Amino acid sequence: MGFYFMSATRGDSRKPGSYFQLERVYTGPNIHSSDPVVRVSWNNGFLKKRSFFESLSVMMEASASWVELLDTDAELDPSDVALAVGTFLTNWSWKILNAERGFVKSHGSQRDGERVISWIGYHDPTLSLQVLDHAAESIRRLSFDQDWATWFARSTASILKICRVKHPDYQAKFLMQAADALNIPYFAVPSMPRCWQYGWGRRGALSFETGIAENSYLFHQTARNKPETKAFLRSLGFPVARDCVVRSQAGLSRARRRVGFPCVTKPVDGKQSRNVTVGITSPDQLLKGFEEAWQFSRGRVLIEQMLQGDVHRLMVVRGEYLCSVRRVPASVIGDGISTIEALLDEKESNRLADPAKALYGYAVPRNDEMKKRLAKRSLSLDSVLPENFEYHLFDLPRTSLGSTLTDVTNITHRDVKQMAMAIAEAMRLQCIGIDYISRDISLPPTSTCGFLEVNSVPSIQIPLVAGIKHEKCVKAILGQRAGRIPSTLKIVSGDEFKAHKQPEEKQHGEGWVWGQTCGIGPMKLVPKTASTFECARTLLMNPRVQRIDIVTSVDDLVKNGLPLDYFDHIAFPDGSTTIPPDWQALLQQMMGGTADR
Repeated sequence: MGFYFMSATRGDSRKPGSYFQLERVYTGPNIHSSDPVVRVSWNNGFLKKRSFFESLSVMMEASASWVELLDTDAELDPSDVALAVGTFLTNWSWKILNAERGFVKSHGSQRDGERVISWIGYHDPTLSLQVLDHAAESIRRLSFDQDWATWFARSTASILKICRVKHPDYQAKFLMQAADALNIPYFAVPSMPRCWQYGWGRRGALSFETGIAENSYLFHQTARNKPETKAFLRSLGFPVARDCVVRSQAGLSRARRRVGFPCVTKPVDGKQSRNVTVGITSPDQLLKGFEEAWQFSRGRVLIEQMLQGDVHRLMVVRGEYLCSVRRVPASVIGDGISTIEALLDEKESNRLADPAKALYGYAVPRNDEMKKRLAKRSLSLDSVLPENFEYHLFDLPRTSLGSTLTDVTNITHRDVKQMAMAIAEAMRLQCIGIDYISRDISLPPTSTCGFLEVNSVPSIQIPLVAGIKHEKCVKAILGQRAGRIPSTLKIVSGDEFKAHKQPEEKQHGEGWVWGQTCGIGPMKLVPKTASTFECARTLLMNPRVQRIDIVTSVDDLVKNGLPLDYFDHIAFPDGSTTIPPDWQALLQQMMGGTADR
């Protein structure tokens, strides 16, 4: 397929093909991995430079802010410099791909005679190749670039920025991780950014982040507008905070009379509690809060009564109550001896010791926002708090600011749960996160409690950090039906494959693939591109498909990989067609049922 070569950096004199040659883009299971991968063969003249091997530790140390310590470092064999360098570069690339939203599982390197070959998984094959190329260029530049550290930091940051755009959002990544553990297949939906399908055919579940395809579009849009949502909830008799929408500073007096103090200002269409000001008690503070929200709102600012109590995230999924999570701004409790800095260090150690919080949560950032809040109270990170004095480091319980999240599902009053389920049903939302404020969630709702807003694409991170089981959350979101449908694979000779014979008549609901053509029952479809993989994906996206039968050739199999990662039945070719031994072994692994030989 020719040598792969990224655009040269200014002043770079290297020639195309100086690093590696792209050999295969496997779209399905292959002899290296059960996942799609790209495979390259390295230029031995490039890899064998011992100076590169000696530079690996420098590159690893420079990468510490992006990736964890590279776990293959101790396994690198200095007696085979080419393999050692190829292994390091591939592992480094894999770590970088996963550093920004990636869920790339496969990577590896090995000797193939005189060559060193490597493979690495992908969400976007071009991006994985770009990261490999960047890794190789980074090692090469170490030998001559006096300002290597600056170049490396800038160019790696650019690579991570591209990863953020082309990789799944963090919500989808959480779903993928659990789906993988539950053996539920998933794939990206073409031409629908950030949309993924979990399961096949009639057992498929479409999801936009955590937004379920069955959600009402009307109420999905309503949920994005806080005043409209609250007006709807109020019309149904649910308790909500008083509010007023203001379009200019002239409306602040009216809002103050209607809402009173203390109050809150927030953008009408904001999210993640950004640009929200709480605890407003004077006209001057109200004006400042309005100006803060106005910068990030579409011409309207919401002035809202500030109810007293803790904010709780109530989640209802597919008509069932999933959980209640209390959300409290990050805080530290003084001991009369330790500084706030030392208390934060201890807090971070405790977080890392908790598996759920370490995996899904955030460290408390020691940012300007925290330092300004401390300064307003004549405090700093070097201050010592009195014993048993709890100090909140931020005003809002944002997850990204290391807020304390606690599972309070078992003590939530039944009326609160019933109201949450009634809201989900009224808004026709199959997955919903509702923010509810109360001093004591074990008590029934009163005039001092209230529903604040509704999220039709709620963060799954909140229940995960609170300790709700990952698989429980994902099973609820995807539903019971997400899974595989019956599948068969028939491998034919090259001549038979090229003949493109129309398969025997199929029943409605039976999906079929023959080479580069496909259909459902008697209905023939036109896939986006002519390939076995694309034909299979076309069928798996269709909820009418109850089973899928695929016919392919050995050549197509070896070139592109298997079209699926599992088959109930595989029919092998007759003795006139030979399957390479390593591919035979792969087919045995991918088969869960019977085989015809």
